[in-house]
Amino acid sequence: MSPDPIKDQMELKKLKNENKQLEKDINQIEKSRWYKIAKVLAWPSKLFKPSKEIAAYKEAYKQALEENEALRQEVAQLQIEHPEVDQALNYKELKQTGQTLALTENLLEQKQKIDNQYNEAMNKLARSYHNEQKPFRRELYQTMIDHLNVEEIPEYIIRYGNLDRNVDLSKMSSFTALLNLQASRSQQQQNPIEKQLDDKMAAYNLADMLRLNRPWTSPVYIGFETVPEQYPTVIKPTEGAGSRGVYLAMEPNQIINIKTGELLNNWQQLSQSISEDLSKGHVLKDEWYMEELVEENGKSTTDYKFYTFYGEVALILEITRVPEVKYCWWSKDGKRVSLAKYDDRLYKGKGVSQEIIDQVETISQEIPLPFMRIDFMKSEEDYIFNEFTPYPGNYDEFDRETDQKLGQYYLNAETRIKADLLKGKEYNIFHQWNYELATSEEDQDG
Repeated sequence: MSPDPIKDQMELKKLKNENKQLEKDINQIEKSRWYKIAKVLAWPSKLFKPSKEIAAYKEAYKQALEENEALRQEVAQLQIEHPEVDQALNYKELKQTGQTLALTENLLEQKQKIDNQYNEAMNKLARSYHNEQKPFRRELYQTMIDHLNVEEIPEYIIRYGNLDRNVDLSKMSSFTALLNLQASRSQQQQNPIEKQLDDKMAAYNLADMLRLNRPWTSPVYIGFETVPEQYPTVIKPTEGAGSRGVYLAMEPNQIINIKTGELLNNWQQLSQSISEDLSKGHVLKDEWYMEELVEENGKSTTDYKFYTFYGEVALILEITRVPEVKYCWWSKDGKRVSLAKYDDRLYKGKGVSQEIIDQVETISQEIPLPFMRIDFMKSEEDYIFNEFTPYPGNYDEFDRETDQKLGQYYLNAETRIKADLLKGKEYNIFHQWNYELATSEEDQDG
């Protein structure tokens, strides 16, 4: 990356001018007599050999196009490096012209080079303090631990931290990184637990075994066209995250897209919206079910999503969806907290009772996973179980401090699970559910 934004601004202007001139030249060539002749002569190429002049023109035209393409990529590169120079980088145009992959590869290559240079410089600085007194070395090492990604921290700093308890290694943890690694491990397994729990019907089976209140559900419909038009109801995909593909069908002219808050006026619009969900990959399977509409005082229910780490609730997300989607974050002790996520759509929520927090923590201890978001809805009388969510939508959007704290919750939960397993904890309800699920799948395959 250039250290001189002014120079880059001048270079950007120059490149844009050259780009415009090239486009004019190409346009003139395409309108020229020679170009038209070349197009006419192209079809009988098996009968006539093109003249040297036309062949030369074609080569020049090809080179002009390649040069134009290179200039476009260079302009886009500069616009990303210095957003203050030009805020109008057209990502849609990059996609349409097929430049996105090439630019992405170029940016990743540049990022890797820059990261390597910075890491090498910081590594040299850290090593220069190797023989300094502990307070100086400790402060420098702690600063690097606090701000570097876990894979960037040198081994000798970790080794030092293991010997000096005044160095806090917990800042290395990352909720995002740990869930990413969990997803990688799960991909190598045939039936990972979190994938089974992400199946809404399987999750309800476990909820029944745990004696949780839950809504009535219909059978699964294969293909949305087979779902009967019915009101009021909630329509959900069998697999999904972040409320994608979930619709609240209140009345024929009042159908709400839960994810976006968009109001649809009829069943046909709902069908079109679901087709878009499938085509854009927001919903992976064209499998749906209807669910009882839970209301609170005659209005759409409030959702409560508990970020739970094997017996310990770390965060609670309260969501209201009507008349628009709003969020409120809570700590376990009932204090509203402000995080980077959803900061533009916050409201003062109502909070939850200690009783439901205790219930959620008990539920999570029945599932041998370090993290599970457990979602409930609030009816007029009680909290109603909604779903298990192993991978919350956009879980990478927490600010760094929250990401580190949740990462530490995850690691502590792993430690507690290992301790319980060593003590011989049997997870009877979970194993019974898992056995019945496997038996059911075998019967279907057979």
